[in-house]
Amino acid sequence: MRNFMLINSMRTASRAFDVGLRAQGFKVPARLKVDKRAKAVIEAPDRTDLLKFGKAWPEDIALVLHAVRPILLKSGFTEQQVLRGLGTVRDCLDLQTVYIPYRDPEDAVLSEFNRARASLMGNWRFSDPDGFWAEGFDVSSRHINRDRTFSGRFIDFGHARILKRMNYWPGTIRRIFDTFVEVFPESCMVPYEAFVRDPDRIYEQIAGRSAFEIKDRAPFHLRLNGLANRLARKNPIRLNYRDEQVQLFVEMAAVIPHTQDMDRMVALDMDLTGYLPVVREKLGAALGLCIGQKAWNALSPEFQSILKDMSPDDAPVKPILRAFDADFAALYGHYRENTFEALPGEISDRFRAHMVSDADHVRDLLDAGRLQPLIQGTGVERGRVG
Repeated sequence: MRNFMLINSMRTASRAFDVGLRAQGFKVPARLKVDKRAKAVIEAPDRTDLLKFGKAWPEDIALVLHAVRPILLKSGFTEQQVLRGLGTVRDCLDLQTVYIPYRDPEDAVLSEFNRARASLMGNWRFSDPDGFWAEGFDVSSRHINRDRTFSGRFIDFGHARILKRMNYWPGTIRRIFDTFVEVFPESCMVPYEAFVRDPDRIYEQIAGRSAFEIKDRAPFHLRLNGLANRLARKNPIRLNYRDEQVQLFVEMAAVIPHTQDMDRMVALDMDLTGYLPVVREKLGAALGLCIGQKAWNALSPEFQSILKDMSPDDAPVKPILRAFDADFAALYGHYRENTFEALPGEISDRFRAHMVSDADHVRDLLDAGRLQPLIQGTGVERGRVG
């Protein structure tokens, strides 16, 4: 295998890539840990520390760098610091290739606009005025009643406030591509739209270039980059036992063995078939409950035993699942109704010249041979976006 890095250039499904790559049998460090380590190395390059990081893994390694825009554009690092730090990461871990997903700039900016707006609307969390979700549930309780309906309301925050939340500035995409093309002589553009349409083909091309075998295609087709997945992950179920509290996450069962944002996840042996029907429909996959490995290890044997023996028909589990499904359904509809399908006219006008310039610059990199297309014949149309 030829070690490589894949980056989240701008709203390009880094979690989907993270899970899909980890399922192939080689080690992919947790992407949030990669973000933290990369930022530390850029701030104060330390080859010894980075070599220790690399030696903790087998020879074959792939990195998914998620927080590219914050590192490059909001951290206050100089261009030379970033180039030197990323070069250190490349050399110490023997990274041969960087894969840079390219998403049409107008689609990327629209996604970022909706994401910023969502953060103002509650950051995808259930409306919780009475502390129903925040306070957690006593596992010994048999009296959980909740008939209230979702109470969230849409508020028009105004475009100026939304813009302040966005991680997009003129030249964002240009800066990202220029930086990684400068650091990695073998830089490859991954067409994001093709990844959405035909993920098998994209992974096959990456596997061919980086010399690894595809062993598990199932995660390629899971809905890892949509609203439903984000809502489920943003709303953990808190259970209390005496002075202990734990967070359980609703997750697609096929994802649990491969998800590792900061910690490995442990699946509870609980069949949720027939429960959480709305969540199941929107995610289109069998569901499970999971807990972080470190959190699991910190629990008392008594609490671990209770969790192992839980059934979805037990109190308080059944009413909690019923409430979760109801709030999920309401919140899903709430966001769907208040998501922009196209950029508002004044926002599009404000950024259009910059988006076209970003797209043309990527086209220039392709034409100059400094950037290679992952799939021959796919490129960037000059002079237009959207």
